Amino acid sequence: MTHFLKIGWLFAIAAGLFAQDGTKSIKPVSVARKVALVIGNSNYRYIPAVPPASADADDMAQSLRNLHFDLVEVKKDLNADALISEVGKFTRTEVQPGDLALIYYSGHGGQVGEENYLLPVDYEPPSEDELVERRAYKMSSVRDALERTNARVRVLIFDACRNSPVTKSKSAVGGLGAMEGKPEGTLIAYASAHNQVARYDGSRNSFYTSELLTQLRQPTADLKAIFERVQNRVYERTDHAQTPYLYGFLSGPVYLAGVVAPAPDPGPRPPAPTRVEPAMGTLVIESDVDSTLTIDAHPGTPLKAGKVQQIPLTPGGHIVQAAASGSTWRKTVEIRAGEQQAVVVELAKAAPNKLPPDKLPPDKLPPDKLPPDRGTAGPAKSRIEGTWTASGEKDARFSTNNHRYHQKWSCSLQISRSGDGFAGTLHEEREDKGLDDPRAASDNFTRRFDATFRLRLDGDRLSGVSESARFVDLPVGHKLEFTAIQFTGTLVAPDRLKIDVVWQRDAQGKEVTWSGATLEKRP
Repeated sequence: MTHFLKIGWLFAIAAGLFAQDGTKSIKPVSVARKVALVIGNSNYRYIPAVPPASADADDMAQSLRNLHFDLVEVKKDLNADALISEVGKFTRTEVQPGDLALIYYSGHGGQVGEENYLLPVDYEPPSEDELVERRAYKMSSVRDALERTNARVRVLIFDACRNSPVTKSKSAVGGLGAMEGKPEGTLIAYASAHNQVARYDGSRNSFYTSELLTQLRQPTADLKAIFERVQNRVYERTDHAQTPYLYGFLSGPVYLAGVVAPAPDPGPRPPAPTRVEPAMGTLVIESDVDSTLTIDAHPGTPLKAGKVQQIPLTPGGHIVQAAASGSTWRKTVEIRAGEQQAVVVELAKAAPNKLPPDKLPPDKLPPDKLPPDRGTAGPAKSRIEGTWTASGEKDARFSTNNHRYHQKWSCSLQISRSGDGFAGTLHEEREDKGLDDPRAASDNFTRRFDATFRLRLDGDRLSGVSESARFVDLPVGHKLEFTAIQFTGTLVAPDRLKIDVVWQRDAQGKEVTWSGATLEKRP
């Protein structure tokens, strides 16, 4: 435990020095070559197999090749003699001074007393602790062999922190014990903290190797940063049950893909000029036939029948005209900043060479040509009164549960004269039936919305605030009472009223917007 604390303080002191010295850059560690020995022991004869070890070795080897290692040797299912032989061969003949040398091991490993061991595939747990050394390979021997090579950077990765049956006696401890390397140049990575057992969920790779492979695909990160991210990810994935650990110290960052040069400092940049964008409004326009739209004096824009277009415009009055087959349509619209103004072009009903506006009867005049209201007897007011309705059906999919529904929707607005203004009663109903599971109660429901409003008319614009409003969700009977709901209606044609409703606040403080319905006046 004392050795573990010493190494922890070394990391803390080094990190603190690097963070505080902003004027002195730390040079990356350069190496002559990068060589690796990858071992996967999976198929044991006398103790349980390690299913992910073979795939761990294959995937790790491929990842290192992708990082342009000069040599990657892969060895699997090594018995005792082969395990000792392959480590010795690699450290004596393949590693040279100045190299980055990496040994990766996935398989059974364990701890007896103060010593950690790698278990070959022919390992048979003895009944006495003293016999373990004859049948297993000391991890400290692997470390010592690698450090004798004088490689510039030495990396040992042990994904072996399992509850391995090292001995039949009761002295064996789960996991691995802490292990130090030389003061500088050696990193020893454990899949879990000392005396902690690594977890496995049946996937292709172990938790530790899976996250290590992911981080190795980010070659611009230095080696210690890679191990730190692996530590955090495994800790999260295992619900804090497994904490990978790293022992050792490097004098600078090590980039597995090569030395990464720092980006040159471009120096201070001049502040970007402040640009004030004018507040805009939106014209929402739909035509009943293919036509050509002209706004003010700008060139014509084609309109497709039944297709809604949104056109940003500066606030103020604009002359909107449409033409098709000798018929023309003209309207002056008032655009307000941040708001939408909807109009419907009705050229199908317009006849060529129609009477001029001053010869049309009041009930045929477009909204912008109506004479001003006087008292309560103006033509616009008389046309607002009555019943307005809309209905429709569609299939829809909701992101909340990704279920598909068939919807039937209807809306009814009753407007009557009330004092100097109007009273409005709105009823909206939506019936949903599940398409994925038609019998599921949760996918079959009806929602109803009822509200009463006090409304006033300004030109062709109707607005007001609710006096009462209620939302009911059937069959569960869930009810919400709303307050201060805003209502806006725009007379876009003699028999069409575009309405927008904003549910300001409900009892839970939610804010909802419901808009976009175009109602037709019933005769």
